[in-house]
Amino acid sequence: MCGRFVLFTSGQDLIDEVGLLPGITTVDAPDGTPPPRYNIAPTQQVPLIRIANGSARIDAARWGLLPTWKKDETGPPLFNARGETVAEKPSFRSAFKARRGLMAVSYTHLRAHETGRNL
Repeated sequence: MCGRFVLFTSGQDLIDEVGLLPGITTVDAPDGTPPPRYNIAPTQQVPLIRIANGSARIDAARWGLLPTWKKDETGPPLFNARGETVAEKPSFRSAFKARRGLMAVSYTHLRAHETGRNL
């Protein structure tokens, strides 16, 4: 995942979209959903979708991971995990195994390493 993203879908539209996921029968957003935002960065609040037993719940969560071995909250959280190695790397292994969630994203900002321009 990149370092910035955009979220256009919010409110009832986000709830309706989550309800279209396979196997979802109910969607709950007890604190509502965030408004659309156009430059979301790590450590900011994002909608996190957790799924269990056919039910989805949308909650606000801080984007980033504080590994279990980290003793304090100083320094930036981890937020870039490679899909190929996320189950093996010590920083992400336990969270990947037991505490998964989906982040709703409309658009990501990617930078081309060769040109330094947005793609």
